[in-house]
Amino acid sequence: MTRERAAELVAENMKTIYAWALSRVSDKADAEDLAGDVMVAVIENAHRLRCDDAFFGWFWQIARNTYASFLNKRAKETTVDCDSIPEIADAETPEETTVCKETTSALYRELALLAKHHRNCSVDYYFNGLSVKEIAEKYSITSENVKYYLFKTRKILKEGIAMERQFGEKSFNPTPFELQVFFCGTMTEEYLKLFKERKLPGQILSAAYYTPMSISELCLELGVPTVYLEDEIHILSEYGFLKKKGDKYQTQIILTDDGFYSEVWEKCKKEYRSEAAKISKGLSEKLDSIRDIGFIGNDLDGDLLLWDALVISLAEAYQRVPAAELSHKINRDTVGFCYGRACDKNNMPDVKRTAWALANTNNREDGQITLFLLFSKNNEYTYKGAYHADEYVNGIVDAYREDHGKTEIPAIYPEEKEKLMELIKDEVDNVEKLIRLCNGVCTESLRSRAPESLEVDEGRSLLATLMFTMSMIATLCEDEGLRYPEEGHPGIIALN
Repeated sequence: MTRERAAELVAENMKTIYAWALSRVSDKADAEDLAGDVMVAVIENAHRLRCDDAFFGWFWQIARNTYASFLNKRAKETTVDCDSIPEIADAETPEETTVCKETTSALYRELALLAKHHRNCSVDYYFNGLSVKEIAEKYSITSENVKYYLFKTRKILKEGIAMERQFGEKSFNPTPFELQVFFCGTMTEEYLKLFKERKLPGQILSAAYYTPMSISELCLELGVPTVYLEDEIHILSEYGFLKKKGDKYQTQIILTDDGFYSEVWEKCKKEYRSEAAKISKGLSEKLDSIRDIGFIGNDLDGDLLLWDALVISLAEAYQRVPAAELSHKINRDTVGFCYGRACDKNNMPDVKRTAWALANTNNREDGQITLFLLFSKNNEYTYKGAYHADEYVNGIVDAYREDHGKTEIPAIYPEEKEKLMELIKDEVDNVEKLIRLCNGVCTESLRSRAPESLEVDEGRSLLATLMFTMSMIATLCEDEGLRYPEEGHPGIIALN
C-alpha cells in the first residue's frame, strides 16, 4: 500500500482513532498523543502491507503495538515504589516469601510473564524459600547464574508492576482453527488430538502468523501464563509448526481465513463461469454415450451418472497439476502437508457444494479399489455412522460386492473406465484448465496474506486450497446445468 493511500484511510477514520485512544487513556492530551502516534506509525509502515484488503486488520495491530509502546514509554517516566519487591541478599539465606498485599496481584501477573529460568529461580527463591546454592543444585546451573536471573528478574518486575497490561483479543475471543493434513503413512492419535481437542495450539499459530512473537508477547495476546505456553510451544516447534527466530517464534504453515475464501470465491465465480459451462454442457451432451459403455449401473438416474463423471474428471485432472511434496515430518514413517483453516465454517462463502474427502485409491485386502470425492451441502460433513470417510466408502463397496442390484453407485471395470476417459477427455482437459485457473487466484491471494518468511508457490497453494477449489468448481458446474443427484450421494465410482 502507498503512503498516500494510507494517509487517505487514516484521514477518513480520524474520529474512530481518537475515540479508540480516549478509551485507552482517560486524559484527552494523552489520547491525542496516542492517536497521533498511531497515525504516524500507520503511514510510515504502509509499504509493508502487501494486500490492501487486509488494511483494517493490519491497522488495528499497529494501533495495539503503538499503545503498548506508549505504555512502556510512560512507565519509564514513572517513579515506582518497589520496596515491596525483596532485595537480593549477598548472603545465601532465604529472603521473605511474601510481598506487600497491595502489590501481590501485580507481582503474580508479572511472574506469569517471565521466561522459564527467570520464573523458576524467582519462585524458588522468594516463594519456596530455597537458597541460591539450593536453586543452583536443583537446576544444575552455577550460583552466579542464579544471582543473575534473580537480579534480572527484579529489574523486570520493577518495570512491569508499574505498567498497565492489556490482554489481546484472542484471550477472550479465540480464532476458530482447524488443522488440515494430507498425509502418507499412519496418522497418530496424538497428532490429531493436538488440535482437535484443544484450542491453545491453534491460537498460538494464529497469533504468530504475520509477526514473530516472543513467549511473553504470546502470553499477553492469548491471556495465558508462560508456564502453560512453554510446553505447547515446544511441541509445536518439535512438529515443525513454529520456527524460533532469536527469542521470537513464527508460524511455518499456511493459514487461510474468512477474507481469503471470500476474495477467491468472488473472483472465480465472476471470471470462470464460462469455463464451468463448457464442462457441464460437454458432459450433458455425452450422457447417452456414457450409458452405451455398458457398465453396471448405466441405467441409473442421469443426474447421478453425470455427477460421477464430473467426480472422475476432477480426480483425474487433479493428478495432472503438480502439487507440493508431502515433506512435513509427522512421525517416524509418516510425512504430510499441513495447513490451518482459521475461520468459522458458518462464515464460509456461499458455495453450494462442499468437498470434504478425496482419494485416488483406497486399497483393500480383497484388491478392490475405489475412487471417491465426497460432497455435502452447507459444510455439513457426514460419515453416516463411520468414524472415517474410508470406512464409509468401504461399507458402500461391500454392499455392491454382495449384491449389484442394491448399490446406488455405478461400478466400472478398468476397460470400461478406459472407454469413459476417452469419451470425456475434452471435459477432463477443461477441468484441468479450471483447476489451474482457480489455483492461480488462490496462490496470488495466499501470497499477499502470508508473511514474507513463508514460501507460497502453486504446489503448496494447491494442497492448502484443494477442497475449496473442488467445491468452487462443483458449485459453478451445478450453477451451469449439472445437478447434484440427491443429498447424501457419496459421489463414488467403484473400480473392480
